[in-house]
Amino acid sequence: MDPYSFPPEYSVTPRFGESRLEHSPSRRQRLPTDTWLRTVGNVTVALSEQEKDAEIPRYGRRGRVEGAMLLDNREVVASVTVKLLGRTILSNGEIGNRTVNTVELVQLLWAINQNMGTTTSVAPCPGAIPFSLRFPEMYRDDESGEPNLFALPPTFNGEHLGFASQYVLVVEVVDRRKPALGFISRNNVLSTHLPLNYEPRSRPSQPLLYRPLFLSSVKASPEEWRQNLTAVRIRDTEKGRMGVINCNLFVPSVQTFSVTDPIPFHVQLTAPLKSLQLFFPPGALPKSLPPSAPSPSYSSVPPSPFPPDSPSSICVYLLRQVVVELNNKTFTRSTVIGSGSIRAVPPPLSRSPPRQEDHMDWEGEVRCNSNVKVGGFVAAGAMVRDYIVVDLKPPADSPFLPSRNAVGVLIVTDPWTDDVA
Repeated sequence: MDPYSFPPEYSVTPRFGESRLEHSPSRRQRLPTDTWLRTVGNVTVALSEQEKDAEIPRYGRRGRVEGAMLLDNREVVASVTVKLLGRTILSNGEIGNRTVNTVELVQLLWAINQNMGTTTSVAPCPGAIPFSLRFPEMYRDDESGEPNLFALPPTFNGEHLGFASQYVLVVEVVDRRKPALGFISRNNVLSTHLPLNYEPRSRPSQPLLYRPLFLSSVKASPEEWRQNLTAVRIRDTEKGRMGVINCNLFVPSVQTFSVTDPIPFHVQLTAPLKSLQLFFPPGALPKSLPPSAPSPSYSSVPPSPFPPDSPSSICVYLLRQVVVELNNKTFTRSTVIGSGSIRAVPPPLSRSPPRQEDHMDWEGEVRCNSNVKVGGFVAAGAMVRDYIVVDLKPPADSPFLPSRNAVGVLIVTDPWTDDVA
């Protein structure tokens, strides 16, 4: 290179003919600007940077709970305290229960004398007292004796699954008079508990590539797909007499998807033609059924999503599995968190000569239900993980049995983006 030449020009975004080899965006999200208000008795709590009309205040990773206490009858207030508390609850009716404290932050905002805090004052309590508390990023389970630190789990309302994670803002106002401030309160303390949603955000490190022609794309770019193979179960009396049916489930190899992503998939059954005909008899084409209502399953294997009188069927859905370790015992519970739309792929126009194995194909998309806000995570004594599941149901008189193919995926809060911070 000529030492006197100008350096080449660079651009943050790829130019024509250029492409990024890898990019992990960290776009800063615009913070909401509304103020959340809640009044209890003579106390109003105001929390800043909240979404408009939010029922419960929401915070992200290391989110700061900022706001102010607005007080009436402040001449009779003795002290004002605010607490940020978090806990996880592990429960099983047969094994027992255990609570782990994940957050315990206490801030004395004002006190009338030194015996109640560090602030000494003979003047009335201020009418508005600001406060600020920050969610920690990690916590430790001291009761288990494990030295490991765990990432603070998101809010998770899974009591029916054996695990819950909860956060609350507690406001305590002490009245120095003997009667309470117009409300019943033990020891003249008004204690208000305000639930908070903690939702740490994350996104895939790679974009979700989807090529509509699967058979062409898997040959041209096999690295874009993850394949999971399982054999359809056969009745014991028919083993050795029937050709095996292999079920292939293909999902994008990134295996990380947001709660709003439509996740493409491809299902392929390969077997001798006779076996396929016994699983899906001619004239009774398989129906693509949605999963049943997402009722929890109290075992490691969830119930079949098919109606008992349904014909040959194929069903694709998202399954959430919660694994809990409690009192040296492990139990698993599952629930459906998303459904899929599936359609048959017609065979190619030019059929190949007869061969030992044939195949049937389906494709579609599966996505989380709208009420799913968080993805998988690991906490002290619990693990939440998600799967894309294919359930196959043959006719009742078939030599084959209902079977399942599942591949693990990671669900995150936000989709991939190529925007640069």
